Parts: sequence; C-alpha cells; structure tokens
Amino acid sequence: RVVNKREYCQQCPHLAAPPEMACTHEGTAIVELLDGDDVRVRGCPVAARGGPD
Repeated sequence: RVVNKREYCQQCPHLAAPPEMACTHEGTAIVELLDGDDVRVRGCPVAARGGPD
C-alpha cells in the first residue's frame, strides 16, 4: 500500500527516530521510499484503517 509519509508515518508513534526511516510496529515494514512524499508500506494497521487517529 502506498501512503503519504507526512499524513501517515510522521503522525504515527511507531515511526523510528530520525535519521532512520523505519516502522517499529511488529509485522510492519516501510518497503520503499517512492518520492519526497510517498512510501510503500506492508502490514501497516494504521494505513489499513484509513489513517492515524
């Protein structure tokens, strides 16, 4: 699933501390940085439910 990193990842408590661009949620991975704003994620419950709270 492709998501906007500012709308999803940067609002999520599971984002690893900079400079690493990784997810700390068990079973979730940031697979690919697509451009300046979008990332491909796998197994992300936040993306699956439609966004951060």
